[in-house]
Amino acid sequence: MKSKVVFFPKLEELCFKDEDLAFKVSDEELNLLVKDEMDRIAKKHGKIVETESDYTIEFGDIVMLRAKSKNPKYNKPMIPVTVGKNIFNEILESEIMGMKKGEKKSISLQGDDVEVEILKIKTREIPDLTLDMINEEAEGEFEEFKSIEDFQSLLKEQAEEMMVMDYYYRGPAVYVKDEIISKMEVEISEEEYEIYRNKVLMSIKKEAMHEEIPFEEFLFTMFEDTSQLTPENIMEKVEKNIRRDFIFKLYAESMADEVDRDEIEKEYDNNIKGYCMEMNIPEDEMKKEFTLDDFISQYMVMNVQNMILDKYLSEKK
Repeated sequence: MKSKVVFFPKLEELCFKDEDLAFKVSDEELNLLVKDEMDRIAKKHGKIVETESDYTIEFGDIVMLRAKSKNPKYNKPMIPVTVGKNIFNEILESEIMGMKKGEKKSISLQGDDVEVEILKIKTREIPDLTLDMINEEAEGEFEEFKSIEDFQSLLKEQAEEMMVMDYYYRGPAVYVKDEIISKMEVEISEEEYEIYRNKVLMSIKKEAMHEEIPFEEFLFTMFEDTSQLTPENIMEKVEKNIRRDFIFKLYAESMADEVDRDEIEKEYDNNIKGYCMEMNIPEDEMKKEFTLDDFISQYMVMNVQNMILDKYLSEKK
């Protein structure tokens, strides 16, 4: 059975009068976003270098290691691993984080005992950001910046707009989705849902690893209000949100207009290119994980969500 929507409310039938959520962006949060963007640009100009002996392995590093195990799959004299790509083994990559060149460690991989030794570590050496780097990044989109401070001011404006919109997705949008879902009738294929759920959880785990935050702690960053959340109930809340988003995805796909696949494919390719360059991962691997159909589904959800949020915000004026 394929999941389907039996009944969904029309947009004009929705009415949002109960929620009134104000939002103000703090300077501290804005400055962090500005710093992240400036770091991203500088990182594009970095070069791969071999590290000193006291360096500890971080996300994105290229590690050469020796592995000994009774299982031939893991018994290898030389294994190249890019930490965070999860190509060789996700558990191993997580376990070697923080290790130094020459260190050894025993790791259990799906029941196999593996002893790893770090032989060599390479990392991306990131230069200080310059005005030339900024203008190269901005070419074709903005006029030439006269100073780094001018660029920072523009970033701050854009970051504030983005944070306000992000808030409405995480605050009122949750309320909006719950209102819609409460009026819907759906038939859910549990097999189909399980595939969606596993994809979302894998994406969350990768993001947590990228941010270098333990998975259980990272889950708390996904919520605006954490006052009622505990280590015991956080996963239940995450699961509830994943299921709600799956149902809303069905709703968006039911009411969305036909999409221009050729046009969206260009946008998809550009997004994949940018993401893979930033994360230092091959494009073909990323396209296996996040397909064009995934992107089109996400595109429909965003379009429908924007329409609903526009209606929500117009009713609050």
